[in-house]
Amino acid sequence: MNNLPDQIVLFGDSLTQRSFDANNNGWGALLLNAYVRKLDVFNRGYSGYNTKCAKYILPQLLPTSSSLSPKIRLLIIFLGANDCAIPPSFQHVPLQEYKQNLEWLVDLVKNPESKYYSPETRVLLVTPPPLDNDAWEKFCREQERTRFPRDVTFTKSYVDACKEVALRIGVPCADVWSGIMNRLGERKIDENGNMKELKLTDFLCDGLHLGGLGNETIFNVVLDSIRKNWPELDPEKLPLILPDFLSLDMENLEECLKFPFNEISKS
Repeated sequence: MNNLPDQIVLFGDSLTQRSFDANNNGWGALLLNAYVRKLDVFNRGYSGYNTKCAKYILPQLLPTSSSLSPKIRLLIIFLGANDCAIPPSFQHVPLQEYKQNLEWLVDLVKNPESKYYSPETRVLLVTPPPLDNDAWEKFCREQERTRFPRDVTFTKSYVDACKEVALRIGVPCADVWSGIMNRLGERKIDENGNMKELKLTDFLCDGLHLGGLGNETIFNVVLDSIRKNWPELDPEKLPLILPDFLSLDMENLEECLKFPFNEISKS
């Protein structure tokens, strides 16, 4: 396809892979909708993967510095929910290695000596969300699936590590753990018209993965982070690609319907 706009890339595990699930209020789908006709939003989530896997994947996704392809304006890295699996789980990545891996991933686009260096690319780290131990164990038993043990205290250490890395290397971090935890106890009317206080089970569909309310919360935390750190990327401030139809000059359509970026050659 020619005349491609610049991009936002969502890079992560199942919490990203599932983020385009419109039936579950997916946070990626909400972000995609916010940027329609402004920036393309790509889902590059890989269920079950950790930061060790990510080091082999991200270089294959990034354009090189000399590439003529559209620029990645924002790279959102949402990893850690599998790294913090309890050892000896094969998904587990030790805490120090997790921090090193996150820094390595960011360095791919931030280091001027990297062949993927892109000064136009902003990077946002996203913390793992909260965990409901009991709900996750119950889900695994009911599904008769291989047990992937998790522990909320262990998970929290990876949340803190993600924030630590972001602060040390100077990139923003969307703290979705706090975004969800701070909403616990909120009063909300349920589908039966009854008032209830929100619990962690209202945000997670199985104790680990996001439910509709969890997705909505993450979308708001991520969008707030974008607006705070890069107001020029606020979707409400970005111009539409091609003018609103009410402003079209019907006598000069060829000129006013030209895309505002250069056509990318297929060669």
